[in-house]
Amino acid sequence: MKKPGDILKGVAGVLLLAALVASGCAVIEGTRLKWEKIADGSGAGEEFVNLHYADLSYAYAGHAPRLIVVTDTSAASTLQGRVLSSHLERIAEVDFSSSWVAVIYQGRQVMKDYLPIEVNDVTRRGNTVAIYAQFHEPPGSLDTSPYYILKIEKHSRIDERKLSFTLKTEDQIIPQICAMRGEHLPWEKMVFDRGVDQAYRGRSPQLVVIASLDALSSIQDQFPPQYLEILSDVDFTTHFAIVIYQGLKESTHYSVEVIDVKRQDSTIFVCTQFHEPLPEVARGSMETSPFYIMKVEKSEGLKREFVFTLTDHGDEIFRQTEIIP
Repeated sequence: MKKPGDILKGVAGVLLLAALVASGCAVIEGTRLKWEKIADGSGAGEEFVNLHYADLSYAYAGHAPRLIVVTDTSAASTLQGRVLSSHLERIAEVDFSSSWVAVIYQGRQVMKDYLPIEVNDVTRRGNTVAIYAQFHEPPGSLDTSPYYILKIEKHSRIDERKLSFTLKTEDQIIPQICAMRGEHLPWEKMVFDRGVDQAYRGRSPQLVVIASLDALSSIQDQFPPQYLEILSDVDFTTHFAIVIYQGLKESTHYSVEVIDVKRQDSTIFVCTQFHEPLPEVARGSMETSPFYIMKVEKSEGLKREFVFTLTDHGDEIFRQTEIIP
């Protein structure tokens, strides 16, 4: 015979499930993990506006939801420019030996009033950690890029090498972006340009590795002089450069964003997102050719032949073999 307490727990569970279904939230499945909010941002305040005009790759320019998970201190640097500096400071205080950090982006929205992202729960089922969230999409005229940062307590029985993360909303299941296994390689953005000068005329995405000063001659016709000067200042004994082209576009508001760079044996993954204009944003009629230039720290283990693989939204779109001297 069931005890009264067990009956009450069962009733409470049914009521919770009914409430979640009624609210439109995804049904929560799995073992609950401890988590807490670090910060949330509307992407619409003065600091974001200043970032927008100073650096067009501010926060998150895409209009689809996205999940980024950071599992160690070195990879936390990839969030630079994707969240407010004050929030980045809070992330730096996290003990990654016992926690992960997840950043949920709703995507660029046009809102009248900012309503924060709601996180309902975090669960584990097998090797998958699911984050349950709700997005609010009121009509309006304010351009925002909302996000939510949370810290998730690691479970001692979880094998991180096999772990995957997903974001679940009332109507979507969104996998973690740049989820391939591998070693995070320290890298730094050098140039982000929407390509109004149309330096690269190809229509397909392309990746170019510049491992020495002599290699600059192969791309000297594809950049304005000021960018060639920036590349010529790279110390190629300690770094190599990578150029990512989105391809020639027939209008404005396209852009390239680099998420992370990871090494897996003899393959180096350059994980990117190519962004397109929002449907409601007016586009200019001029042709553009967006590109992104970065430099990667060259350790002893990187001085050999590698296959460089370029991904967009997690899908491979370009690869080539290069030797790093």
